[in-house]
Amino acid sequence: METRAWAPIIVLLIVIVGAFGFHYLDKVDKANADYQNAKHITQQAHEGLRGRHEMMEVRRKIASQHDAIQQRIRTAETRLAAQEKAMEEADKKQRTIEGDLKYWREAMPSIRQKVWQAAAGNKIGDVALLSGKTLKNVEIRRVEETAVSLSHSDGIGTVGLDELPRDLVAKFDLGDMSLVRQFEQLNESLMVKPQNTITDESAAKMPRAGEPVVDEAKLKALKIKEADMLSKISAAKQAKASWDRQVFRIYEQINDSKNRGVPTTRLRDEYQKVQAQASASAAVVLGYEAELRKIKAALDILLLPNSGR
Repeated sequence: METRAWAPIIVLLIVIVGAFGFHYLDKVDKANADYQNAKHITQQAHEGLRGRHEMMEVRRKIASQHDAIQQRIRTAETRLAAQEKAMEEADKKQRTIEGDLKYWREAMPSIRQKVWQAAAGNKIGDVALLSGKTLKNVEIRRVEETAVSLSHSDGIGTVGLDELPRDLVAKFDLGDMSLVRQFEQLNESLMVKPQNTITDESAAKMPRAGEPVVDEAKLKALKIKEADMLSKISAAKQAKASWDRQVFRIYEQINDSKNRGVPTTRLRDEYQKVQAQASASAAVVLGYEAELRKIKAALDILLLPNSGR
């Protein structure tokens, strides 16, 4: 009897426990579902943040590259402006040189003519000709373009340039190496447009910033030209210094002759000739230096794409 009385209670307890267990498991399932959903949302948020971080990093790199490119462009513009200024200075000096050369080229024939005229009647002692013959007690009668008329102990004769001693050829400015001819050749060489001149067209063809392309053959050729021009400048400066010393020496001789009351006509003619040679040497130096600046400008532009490395 007692067992039958507990049976409904036990059944009721089982039903209550079952209902509670079902409710608990349903809550657990919902909690797990919410957890999984929250986990998925969290992962998506992390992925979004990672993507934004990567995007920000890309933008930072792009901004850094942009700043570097802008800096490179500003550097290029500064260097090009400096090169243009140097080219303008070189052109000014070139015009000055051309003006000086024009003056001396026009003046030298008359100066040489005066030297020839002043030489007439000068006694120059013994003269050893290139043929081996020696003329005694030589006096100059007349100087011409291709020969010199002389009187000497054995009579009167004309000596051509092929026999005349080199010192007399130089003194009277005769032959292909005469100062007059040198001025003409120098003027002709300066009138030729340098092939290394940098034009707008060549500047437009320069590699863009960041391009690692350098014309090695052109670079080597420019380096060779630069070394050759430096050698020419050194030799030209030495020649100029030598002529300057001669100008100073003759100038002192003129002053000394004035103080002693000795005529200075011959010395003045020689002074003009030597001064013209010194001016020509100075013009050569300036011309070479102008060419060197153009070569250096071409080198700078050729190496410009690598300036930001």
